[in-house]
Amino acid sequence: MGRGDAARILVLVSILEAACAKLPSPQESYGGPVNSCGADGDCAEGSCDTSMGVCTVAGAGGRSYIVKVIPDPAQSVPSQVFEVVLDAAGKADAPLVVNRPLTVIGRALAGGSEGEALNARVIFTESGLVLPGRPPRITVYEAEGRSRDYRVDLLPGLYRITVIPGGTQASRYPVFYLDDVEVAPTHRRVDLVLPAFEGLVAVEGRVRRGGWPVDGLTIEAIDGQTSRVVSTASVTGCEGGSQNGPCGSFSMRLAPDVSAFSLRISRPDEPSYPTTVVSGFEVEPGASAVDLTDDAALSLAALGAPLRYRARVEKPVELSSGGTSFDPAPSCLVVFESDDVARGKVTRSVTTNESGDLETVSGVLGIDLYPAEYRVTVIPPEAPSGATADYAILSYPDPITISGSSPIGGQVFSLPLRPVLAGSVTAGGSPMPLSTLAAEPHGSADAPMRSSTSTTADDGTYFLPVDMGLYSMVAEAPPQSGFAWGRTLTTVTGSGELDVALPIPFVARARLHSEAVDVGGAVVEWYEERDGAAYAVARVTADGSGNVTALLPP
Repeated sequence: MGRGDAARILVLVSILEAACAKLPSPQESYGGPVNSCGADGDCAEGSCDTSMGVCTVAGAGGRSYIVKVIPDPAQSVPSQVFEVVLDAAGKADAPLVVNRPLTVIGRALAGGSEGEALNARVIFTESGLVLPGRPPRITVYEAEGRSRDYRVDLLPGLYRITVIPGGTQASRYPVFYLDDVEVAPTHRRVDLVLPAFEGLVAVEGRVRRGGWPVDGLTIEAIDGQTSRVVSTASVTGCEGGSQNGPCGSFSMRLAPDVSAFSLRISRPDEPSYPTTVVSGFEVEPGASAVDLTDDAALSLAALGAPLRYRARVEKPVELSSGGTSFDPAPSCLVVFESDDVARGKVTRSVTTNESGDLETVSGVLGIDLYPAEYRVTVIPPEAPSGATADYAILSYPDPITISGSSPIGGQVFSLPLRPVLAGSVTAGGSPMPLSTLAAEPHGSADAPMRSSTSTTADDGTYFLPVDMGLYSMVAEAPPQSGFAWGRTLTTVTGSGELDVALPIPFVARARLHSEAVDVGGAVVEWYEERDGAAYAVARVTADGSGNVTALLPP
């Protein structure tokens, strides 16, 4: 993990209990099929839940869901995530307790509880239950003075804490981590104690590129497994630089429990400069210093000078008279990636101007790239409402070679038309109007993909622009219909047809509880976890007493 980054982890929270809430009666303006019954004989499938007046099926027992509760925004209470396991009747066995944030205070100290107070950036990241595949909530606090406590509002639960010393202390103390720190009414002070200065391991080295020392590089020791920074900050330099010694030299200190590390070498003030990671360094047991001054691994290949590369992006437009013209494609994000720039990796991006040209800053055409082969991805903006054409992400099939001996510029990237899925949403064999159809990239996609949504017309039909790849398709059932949301997986290789049927639901019941928050009217989202990512399967509103009833797909 890089300096200032925060990672995701999962936390366990408790579970809920049920009560019953009546579905809204069908509205005349809806006009679609309705799943309704008064007795079992009215149901072609399943049985009648007479308390709700809808046909339902069995199958809830032991099923696990992730539930996100979103209180009324007027209460200034953040959303909260819970794990829910249903019994055979679709009930949860404990209330879902909604909390207000607690004010947590503490101090970052180096060298023990009586040590030096730090002017540090303190990052709190939820290490409890989060929605898989979606970012956790991160709270950042930066101390304003060495003698002051930090103060931050956090929900009860477990947190990962990162302490990043600032100013001159950044060269004396490493980044420090605490895992699974509890925040609770009885744990509202959290002092963050760094190891003693005397326990740190000194590391010295020297970086050369193409045989020449390089100054101004940021050097960080990182854990090879987690990418966490485990050292003090260091910058290569020589006389008059960040430290005395031969040019290209650096000096840092490691946390005392580090036994193996990698070095991450970068130049943050120059975005096109490659980030190089050199692995395989070890700390001998009991050693107080590691000397890398003559290590051959830090003699990196020469970079050469960055070169200005120019190109433009165009889009095909069908003419009313027939044929196709190609117009400039403004506001496209063009991403260049390379893995072979002097053992480092480069990712750079630039947008296109109104003429479709790459424009780094206003009036400066092109982008500066170090010599290498680059993969190019062009991501167009979403088409405006009512547009006659939409365009897909372009993953250019051939690498672009940047070198001093080849022409730098003149490439034209032509966007492909975006595929369109068309079909219908039905329930009980009848068209379902007012159903929102959502296409979410499924799992970890190999190529960039965008989410998209559409709403079915009165006859249940829809048109949905998508990108190439595997999507999780979800058709939302209008609340008054009494059906569950429909879901399916589909691989998009081009425009095609896809029909989605809304199923007869099973009923899940839960109850929200809080001593400090009005839970009536809270929005409650239900998610299934598939292939490491969370996908919504229901969205309902708690009644005035906090009772929640959801119709979930079998």
